[in-house]
Amino acid sequence: MKRNTYLLGIFFLAITVVAGLVHGTLLLLQGFSFIYNQSYATWYLTSNIVYLLSNLFVLRYFYIKQWRFVFTVGSISLVIFIAQFILQYIILVRVARELAGIQSIIAMSAILISLVFAAALIAQARPKKIFLPLSSLVIVLGLVLLGALIALMQGSTGEFVVNVIIWANLLSSLLPLFFIAAFQYEARQLQPEAPSSNAEQGLYSGGSMIALISIVLLFIVGYQLSQESYWHRQWQKHGPESAKKLAQRFEARFHVGSRGDTLHYLFMRPLEYDSLQQYPLVTCLHGGPTRIASNVEITQPAPMLSEEANRKKYPSFLFVPQARPGVLWGGVPGVPQMDSIVFEAMDAIEKQFSIDPDRRYITGASGGGYGTWHFICSYPDRFAAAMPVCGMGNPALASKIAHVPVWAFHGDVDRNVPVTGSRNMIEALRLAGGNPKYNEYAGVGHNVWPEIEKTEGVLDWMFAQKRGRLSE
Repeated sequence: MKRNTYLLGIFFLAITVVAGLVHGTLLLLQGFSFIYNQSYATWYLTSNIVYLLSNLFVLRYFYIKQWRFVFTVGSISLVIFIAQFILQYIILVRVARELAGIQSIIAMSAILISLVFAAALIAQARPKKIFLPLSSLVIVLGLVLLGALIALMQGSTGEFVVNVIIWANLLSSLLPLFFIAAFQYEARQLQPEAPSSNAEQGLYSGGSMIALISIVLLFIVGYQLSQESYWHRQWQKHGPESAKKLAQRFEARFHVGSRGDTLHYLFMRPLEYDSLQQYPLVTCLHGGPTRIASNVEITQPAPMLSEEANRKKYPSFLFVPQARPGVLWGGVPGVPQMDSIVFEAMDAIEKQFSIDPDRRYITGASGGGYGTWHFICSYPDRFAAAMPVCGMGNPALASKIAHVPVWAFHGDVDRNVPVTGSRNMIEALRLAGGNPKYNEYAGVGHNVWPEIEKTEGVLDWMFAQKRGRLSE
């Protein structure tokens, strides 16, 4: 290769290393929830295009060196990378989780071909001693990632497996440094060259411009992504403490189910409770199957309804069940459910307190949104109204709940739960003769509660509903 080609390749490889370190560090700090940041899809697209370009320089290097086997395996690896890149981007943008199985197969193929690539590099590039540690590191990282991927495919989501994947990805971002060192060494050994042709000069100028644009884009998107990650980490750090303080407003109770299992829940009675009157019961289902045992989860509207002003305006019982770690309410594919014990606890509460059987309300966000759809479909005659937030249900069951007043909410750029989850349920309900309300917020992601709080009449609508009467 000519000196300018070496320098351009070094430039792209250096950008790739920086982008990889930023990505790996943020992933290390935030965990896999990092991919749900709003700017992540743009970052993923930009950084992987740069990675693709830097790999083209490496392939050209192999071709010129006439390392045919390394070049062939590297080309196959790049094709697999492109397929993996396109598939992952589709999953990010469309939240197409049904493609996750294909993604695992492609990821497995990418790891296996990287092991073959490392072996080929050892065989053909033996005189270049700098590639021996590179090949060794690729083999080690490949085997580690292969083991972690197999564990994930078998259903293991333990902290150790997750940390192994994160650290392996962080270390793999350093691999281009070996090629940078090789390019720099060989560029210094070149003899003075004849002036480049106009076509070559145009190619170098174009490549340099692409590299500069890539740096600017990565800096802008990386800064935005870092800000989002920072606020997420702040929430992770202070959110549990805030939830614990909020939980002090509630009674901490538990119910032992018919199967011997235990449901812990938060409970609040109406102000100036009168056992001679009947009151609504509001069930609030939290999300997050990855929560830890020490966490307390309180989802809206429970925090709003626990405020004194709202307790006076909307006197009601608040029931906030707490799922066990790794378990949710139902309706979430691949996540164990604990719906039966929740209904058992509700029955026990109704035997103890004066609750209006025609004014039971249910709501929940994310996994709680899934649970809300699941609960009303499982017990269609139990609830007077449901407010599923950024959830998903089974449209085939819509005819069972056409009589249930529903007001659903979703952000149209939600990357955690696809907006089609709400759209499909609302459309199915309308086709089944129901009259659901639906708010979809443009440009809003998974956190839609701030938008719901700005929406007039939400709580008034919920408390106005009675069982057996379809909302208007």
